[in-house]
Amino acid sequence: MLDTIVHALRGLPGELIVFLLGAMPISEVRGAIPVGAWTFHYDIPKTVGLAVLGNLAIVYPLLVFLYEFSHRCRRIPLCGRFLDWWFARVQRKLERANPVKFWAVLLFVAVPFPLTGAWSGCVAAYLLGMRARTAAGAVALGIL
Repeated sequence: MLDTIVHALRGLPGELIVFLLGAMPISEVRGAIPVGAWTFHYDIPKTVGLAVLGNLAIVYPLLVFLYEFSHRCRRIPLCGRFLDWWFARVQRKLERANPVKFWAVLLFVAVPFPLTGAWSGCVAAYLLGMRARTAAGAVALGIL
């Protein structure tokens, strides 16, 4: 899969490809580092730096998009009712997590398992009802 993405981006400079792979949900940092190191033969600090910067660059725009999309979606009656039901359900289940939401999101993103990167961390923070700035901090620290 990464080969296909790298091939599609082949006209771009290698640094930009590693940066973009770091920002993409399919690869994030865990996919961008091997591509930078093995495909472009960059040294590890340069590769890690580009991948992490790409991953950090998407966090705040993604959070803003989630909040805006939800706000606009709530104007549609059926979608609004669904979101209200879904968030009420999530909030009930996560009520006792309120004091530790920041740390929970940070650790969720920091653990190097599949589907626990910045994109999933942003969605988790949004579902937990965290403010965008607080969520961005937790996700960014989890990435680092």
